[in-house]
Amino acid sequence: SSILPRLAMNYYFGVAILLAIISVIGYYLFKKRKYTKLLSLIILFTSLSYIISSVFILGLDLKTYFMIRDLSYIIVSSTLLFAMFYNLLIKYMINH
Repeated sequence: SSILPRLAMNYYFGVAILLAIISVIGYYLFKKRKYTKLLSLIILFTSLSYIISSVFILGLDLKTYFMIRDLSYIIVSSTLLFAMFYNLLIKYMINH
């Protein structure tokens, strides 16, 4: 019997791209409001870290035969990337 790849990671990737687009639009719409701007940046960094992690772990085709393992790798690496992005944001906000 052959094992077919799981394609659900494509849906997660699509949701992350959609969230990134919505957060960029929200950033430009609510540029004057401090907290809404910060929230949209946090959502953008979360989705960008997931997108970068999934491309690093799965490649561009996003097919996986071991979904739980690959998803846990993506979540761990995206958490680390988000922490890096968030620290850079805080450092930028302190300096400006």
